[in-house]
Amino acid sequence: MQLDVIALILFVVLGVYFLFIRKRRPTRPLSFTATVTRSTNGMSNVTLSWTPPTPAADQRALKGTQLFVRIKGATAFDPLAFVAADQPPTLIDENVDDGDWEYQAVTVDNADKQSAPAFASVTVSSAPPQTLRDPSPPTGFTAVQS
Repeated sequence: MQLDVIALILFVVLGVYFLFIRKRRPTRPLSFTATVTRSTNGMSNVTLSWTPPTPAADQRALKGTQLFVRIKGATAFDPLAFVAADQPPTLIDENVDDGDWEYQAVTVDNADKQSAPAFASVTVSSAPPQTLRDPSPPTGFTAVQS
């Protein structure tokens, strides 16, 4: 009898732990993109956008998204910004130097648990676009009027 009671108590305690206390880490940001734009001062900006995941029943509410950046080939990402969950899921990295850049986004929950990262990359070039010339008119054709 005593063993049955102990087993029942253990079952209840473990059930409470797995259902209410132990939570999965958050899901990574969805549709993470990086787009290069030119600002009015002639510098390049990178607009980052993503879709925050909706927490499942076994996940905590989201605190926000931590963004990181590195020049391609560097070993570590540097922190760029933290965007709170109640803010629009977009950020503009302003005045970005020329080069190949890699961005990383990580979802953070209210217990500061982080998701797996999402990645996006862009190439920034401040070189002006080449001027296109009008093509030469075709030759070797004869106009026929009917």
